Amino acid sequence: MWGSCWHQLMRRPCAEAGKIVKSLCRFRTGSFASRYSQIWIGLAVSAMIHHAGAVVSMLEDNGRWQAVYFCIQPIGIMIEDGVMGIARRYGIQMTGRLPKLSMDLKLTFKHGQKFSGMPGC
Repeated sequence: MWGSCWHQLMRRPCAEAGKIVKSLCRFRTGSFASRYSQIWIGLAVSAMIHHAGAVVSMLEDNGRWQAVYFCIQPIGIMIEDGVMGIARRYGIQMTGRLPKLSMDLKLTFKHGQKFSGMPGC
């Protein structure tokens, strides 16, 4: 419960950093630059907060695997969006097994570090 509560409380402040960058750079709402700058900045802020916790906790790897995890997240989001865009372009409907496959990939990607040997995540 604590992890879910903490992460929901921190989601908005991390996302706000991305919104600030978006407005400072004057990216048009809904544009590629707007969407992905907010994702990358939000996850970078989250990574810094997690890194501080790793340093204070004196983890053996100093939070290195956490940094890798947070760098991989936006790449995974961009790949998924690209695949969805290609599917839309070719008229593939997101019905039946495709949404389930997408969710399965998200869960595997999100929770895969538990089985990959990445310590500290």
